[in-house]
Amino acid sequence: ENYTLLSFPTNWRPRLDLYVSVVYIAWLLCQWMLYLVNVGDVIPGPVLKQGKRLNYRLNGFFSLVVNLIGFLIATLCGFKVAVIFEKITELVTIACLVQFIISFILLFTQKTENLPEYNINTVANRGNILEDWLVGRSISPRIGFLDLKFVFARTGMSALALLNFSVLAKYYENNKTTNYTLLLAIAMVLVYTADNLYNESNIVYIREMSRDGCGITLLVYLIGIPLEYGLVVSYVGTTKNELPWYCLVCIAVFFLLGYWTYRSSNNEKSLFRATPNDPRFKDYETITTASKTNLLVSGWWGISRHPNYLGDIIMHVAMSFAA
Repeated sequence: ENYTLLSFPTNWRPRLDLYVSVVYIAWLLCQWMLYLVNVGDVIPGPVLKQGKRLNYRLNGFFSLVVNLIGFLIATLCGFKVAVIFEKITELVTIACLVQFIISFILLFTQKTENLPEYNINTVANRGNILEDWLVGRSISPRIGFLDLKFVFARTGMSALALLNFSVLAKYYENNKTTNYTLLLAIAMVLVYTADNLYNESNIVYIREMSRDGCGITLLVYLIGIPLEYGLVVSYVGTTKNELPWYCLVCIAVFFLLGYWTYRSSNNEKSLFRATPNDPRFKDYETITTASKTNLLVSGWWGISRHPNYLGDIIMHVAMSFAA
């Protein structure tokens, strides 16, 4: 059927599937266990109130590789891996249900008076239970060393990679051939995903991780990563959209330009944040913020206010061109 902005499908409904639910929950628990595996560096996060710094294990890329190897083994063993894409409605349903359950557990177990000052979300904790549920009472809810918010962020990235390859498997199952436009779309998303997990230390410092509370709003946003970022791949795989080779070359070059801007500017920012006295920054200009931190206004950050966002935008525009 063809749908317009004012005509929505009437046959769609959220569904719970017992088999899908069990597999999803088991997979989610495996992602938590992978975070605890002693692989990768453990680094301190940003300085919080009272000078507190929480530790994070950086093995997201390892986790992604394990997921992809598992997907490959399942494919070679004859499992119908296209089912991930086929059962996307059921997967979204159970994922949302799990996040709602976790959000209510956090709401009723994390009382303001029992939270350490560094972990209190100042936007919430004002006596409004709805507000506390939406934005979260604590910034970094943890089960021992396991940081729920951090793990959910990287889990969304791994889920994105699996969803994309499931679309490819479904396309091959239906057409017995490949689509170069689809392969390019998957490659671009995979580069973006792998880069984020390989440079996982940057995620620790983003606002959502270091300052925002962990409520239902953020939890649902994190599980939306594979749906949002996988939209182009899903579209190309479903519509069999194919572009001529010269368009694919232009898209790839445009994407690489964005990736270079994104990664170079983020590396510069991360290096300055970690070692502001590095000799490479001796001629760089900075400004001091109200919180007494220094911001770069030279290098990439002298060209654009947010060069990393610019690179991010270019990459996503390039991905959309594939559709």
